[in-house]
Amino acid sequence: MQYIVKPLVVATILASSAYAQEASQLSLGQPLLPKANIGEPYIRAENGDWAVRCVVTATGNDPCNMTQLILTEDNSPIAEISLFRVKSNPTAVAGADITVPLETLLTAPLVIRYSESNAKQYPYTFCNKIGCIARIGFS
Repeated sequence: MQYIVKPLVVATILASSAYAQEASQLSLGQPLLPKANIGEPYIRAENGDWAVRCVVTATGNDPCNMTQLILTEDNSPIAEISLFRVKSNPTAVAGADITVPLETLLTAPLVIRYSESNAKQYPYTFCNKIGCIARIGFS
């Protein structure tokens, strides 16, 4: 009986140490993010009223804009502003697309008041099925 028990104990000890070694090498896996389609927009980050909206590219170098939906006092959307970087422009360091709803009076230009004494007007550039857009530059 002693001859049978001793090999079983040794085998159990060896098996448990091998199992412990295998257990320490277990992979817990990496979570897979849902695969996004090329050209699909997504929100990378949010900060207060602003969101960083990006578009999926094949290279992974996704272009991003800062966007804000401008609301009336009763939370109705009246405009969306989308800020973007401007490269190789000697006068503008940043740009913005400001989208207003269709049926906006386009004969009057878009006016942005930066302070009591500083306001600028911008023409609308084009309209599409979403709304009418003024493309503006910031120096």
